[in-house]
Amino acid sequence: MCGINGFTWPDKELIDKMNETIEHRGPDDSGIYVSDEVSFGHVRLSIIDLTKRGHQPMEYEHNGKKLIITYNGEIYNFFEIRKYLESQGYAFKSKTDTEVILAAYMNLGPDCVKFFNGMWAFAIYDPENGKIFLSRDRLGIKPLYYYIDKYKFIFSSEVKAILLHDNLNISIRNESLIEYLMFRSTYGENTFIDNIKKLLPGNNMLFDLKTKELNIFEFWDVPIIDNEDDEHESIKRVEELMRKSIDRRMISDVPVGSILSGGLDSSISTAYMGETKKDLNTFTVRFKNSNFDEGEYATKVSNYLSTKHHEIWIDFDTFIDAMQKYASLKDEPIGVPNEIALFLLSKRIRDSGVYVVLSGEGSDEIFYGYNRIFRSPYDLERMQLISLYAETEKLMNRYEKLYNKYNGKLITKMEDLILYLYPYWKERDISKVIREKKDIQSIIKKTKDDIRKLVGRIPYDNYRKLSYFFIKLHLPILLNRVDNSTMMNAVETRVPFIDHELVEYVFNLPNYLKNPFKSIDEWKESIDMTSDEIAENKDIPKYILKKLAEKKIPSDIVWRKKIGFPIPFLEWKDRLIDYAKNILLSKESYLIKYFDLEGVQEVIAEILNSGNNYDIQRLWMLISLELWLRNWSDKICRQ
Repeated sequence: MCGINGFTWPDKELIDKMNETIEHRGPDDSGIYVSDEVSFGHVRLSIIDLTKRGHQPMEYEHNGKKLIITYNGEIYNFFEIRKYLESQGYAFKSKTDTEVILAAYMNLGPDCVKFFNGMWAFAIYDPENGKIFLSRDRLGIKPLYYYIDKYKFIFSSEVKAILLHDNLNISIRNESLIEYLMFRSTYGENTFIDNIKKLLPGNNMLFDLKTKELNIFEFWDVPIIDNEDDEHESIKRVEELMRKSIDRRMISDVPVGSILSGGLDSSISTAYMGETKKDLNTFTVRFKNSNFDEGEYATKVSNYLSTKHHEIWIDFDTFIDAMQKYASLKDEPIGVPNEIALFLLSKRIRDSGVYVVLSGEGSDEIFYGYNRIFRSPYDLERMQLISLYAETEKLMNRYEKLYNKYNGKLITKMEDLILYLYPYWKERDISKVIREKKDIQSIIKKTKDDIRKLVGRIPYDNYRKLSYFFIKLHLPILLNRVDNSTMMNAVETRVPFIDHELVEYVFNLPNYLKNPFKSIDEWKESIDMTSDEIAENKDIPKYILKKLAEKKIPSDIVWRKKIGFPIPFLEWKDRLIDYAKNILLSKESYLIKYFDLEGVQEVIAEILNSGNNYDIQRLWMLISLELWLRNWSDKICRQ
């Protein structure tokens, strides 16, 4: 696990500076490769083959042909691929997956990535053909940013390393500020900076050093497969895939631990880990003097599984101090508050001597775990039926709760449902605070078109359309947060729930195995209810995973309601508002260059009277934007 850098001209000093900028990703080693055509850089966090044979950038030669790679990630099935390559006459000097990637590319070309199981972002320089091949893993676990103009092609694991370059055609992307309010990040290939982009998950890129042409092509998407397995067969198959995924992610030459929240996902993952590893280290976050603290559940699971458990305790002052430090390191706005808690936790993990942890991200997206939103297709289906009848208004009166929930709107398309339920800030609230109000409508329209095209790839099934949206748009954002917050402290996080074989199988399971109604009677009672009322009262989110977990962890952990990873903003409200006023309304505020002062004041006033944790989080998002602008806007605008 590492950090990678590169550009398309020789400059030893500059590539060294890029490495220094992302040294936190790889404190164990660093290296550069410079030729007449390219400069490649690498910083290394040693996980497999800790010897110097794992040094990067790595060169590989076979039959007179040479390739050079800079690589960030882990290929978990590299032993199997290596055996095949050895049968084809390829030889290896190290025990690394890095060398296997090079030989696989030499043998199969860009198609080699279709055989990889793991997480990766890498660049391979082919001097004979004058090309650079770049790839990012299927689901976006590892980041890869790039900049291109008619003179330059630059790539890196982090935006801050690209910002070291002079004469870039960049500026703060105003549209991204609105996207952030809606999605807590940018989505798709765009970043917060014009002309710095992300290579999308499941995509390859080929750059021709002679013609300066850049070609991007998708090598993976979630397949749609008919799956008729019954409950018994499905539980058996999910267990096989889970065990295989966990076993692969336990491969390491350094200590491996688990982030344990006490929820279903991290608990079942930890249970599988404990089957093969004794004295397993587990880690959790707790909040001092708070009703939001759920650490007791993590302690219960730890005692049940006999793990060596570690806790960190956070209060408001600890949180704000860490937020300010993290904002100075992270070159994008912090997306969610628990990212800061994970940043603090990963420091404790590293200090304890554990360099690899497994975490539960991705389970909600494939097993339908975001309970209220994953039941919302039931709302959509009923509104679609209502729209077919002439007496629509009369029918809506019958479904009064639906009518009230959606403010009298009859939503019949998935993209409209997503845009109604998913954004943190609604259009009305965005209009209050954003200066350039003329941009809001066009950005929302473009977002709606993008979501329509995205979910349009999935035929018929509204539940599966919603899951696909979460896998393709939400999950990469979530994984980016995990990568940033843990790699800042040189901790590698592995995510067993998004092994692509598991994702492909679970995605195609019948919906009744993922979120069934509790009974026919409960379904009948739900006819006039909204998804908010039904979720976890009349149905069973993540049903098949819970059935599997019954054999592994305490029953009350399996069946308790999902809480997530809340930060106790409601309890910290007064202090957070004071902090917000000090930095958002001061003369030194950067936010006011892009946001309307009166609108921000109005939001603060509204939150003074709010008892809703999510309302307060919207204020926190403005704080996050302000800290990002203070730390990074001058570096961006200097260009």
